Amino acid sequence: SGGAAEIVAAGRTGVRGLVGDAVQVKPGYEAAIAAVLGPLAEGVLVDSAADAFALAADDEYGTVDYVMADAPRRAVTLPEVAGVTPAVDVVTAPDGVLGVLGHVLIADDLAAARSARTALDALSDITTTVVTVGGDVVTAHTLRAGSGGERSRLELAAERDAATERLQELREVVDALRESRTEASERLETARRTAKD
Repeated sequence: SGGAAEIVAAGRTGVRGLVGDAVQVKPGYEAAIAAVLGPLAEGVLVDSAADAFALAADDEYGTVDYVMADAPRRAVTLPEVAGVTPAVDVVTAPDGVLGVLGHVLIADDLAAARSARTALDALSDITTTVVTVGGDVVTAHTLRAGSGGERSRLELAAERDAATERLQELREVVDALRESRTEASERLETARRTAKD
């Protein structure tokens, strides 16, 4: 994401940030969404196609993926397939990103993905992609299986968010304990004064 990070850091017109930073995924689905987005997750989120073309015309940043945040997203009716979840149901993101995920179903594992793909093939559906929660990607023409071992930006962001939430919970516990300690100290001091009198 070298070129993408440079573009974001430069604060160019129409640039919203990195795509991965604008995507929020329900826990447990991060690897699936990261696998489907692939390098797009490390790309630049821009307001419009005009902004993407203006940045691409500069040609000073090398190869960069752009996602148009405000790209129109058509309603997609996915085929009824048992045991899968539409990717757009587990993601909060700008319409341009949701448009990329519009033809994606998520299955629990490779066996479920294979069953879903078989059902899609029986419906002559070659546009829908099936991805497993582990990140295996199955299309009508390809299968990308196995884990790369490295966690994606989306997985790391989810882990960071969970840690931030846990830190807030712990701060609340510490504050409550501090308040209880102060109250107990005040009661102890009152009891000591009463005992002296």
